[in-house]
Amino acid sequence: MGHSFYNRQMHNVYFQPEDPTWPPSHPARIVQQTAQKTLAGDQIPTNNLISRIYHWQPLQEFLAQLLDEPGLERLYPHADPLACLNVMRMDAGDKLGWHYDRSDFATTLLLQAPEVGGEYWFVPFLRDAAQERLEELRQVLEGSHKRLRQAPLATGTLSFFSGRYSPHRVTEVLGPTPRVMAVLGYVRHPGVQFNGAERQRFYGRSHVVGAPSV
Repeated sequence: MGHSFYNRQMHNVYFQPEDPTWPPSHPARIVQQTAQKTLAGDQIPTNNLISRIYHWQPLQEFLAQLLDEPGLERLYPHADPLACLNVMRMDAGDKLGWHYDRSDFATTLLLQAPEVGGEYWFVPFLRDAAQERLEELRQVLEGSHKRLRQAPLATGTLSFFSGRYSPHRVTEVLGPTPRVMAVLGYVRHPGVQFNGAERQRFYGRSHVVGAPSV
């Protein structure tokens, strides 16, 4: 993790620039804070155990069964060499602010749970393709929504969730043990890539560096 990118940023729940047309009460004007260390996919050796799990086709087929979509027999590894497989570390003081994901689903594997803090909170399917439900989103960001849930994640927990429609966050890590999470980037169709701006925002660079040998 000494080669990781320390991603510290202030953002809104959409990870988008502020829109001057938003009214003052718009929940996207509520600023969130994120701080975490990220190892990108090109920094993780292909013979590492987490890489072998990521590329294990039976796992990709199992996750496709969970989606239960006609004709979808498997998921595919993300083609972007940075975004495909990430390892996120949160030390004391680090956290992940409320946000929606850009992808329909996310797959994570908790490699190490913290002793104190680092709790995963979410609201399942707050929005959908037809309704944004901004008033309910404001309640989420203010901590008053009636469907707020905490997922009790232990070390080794594999999670598969709909981050595009379910806002979620990770609370501040408070103890000496860091929270370490692998993010397995799968997509429905092969060939998906990030653009340079997306790479720069999440990894601090747009170029590929290559993984160290182990």
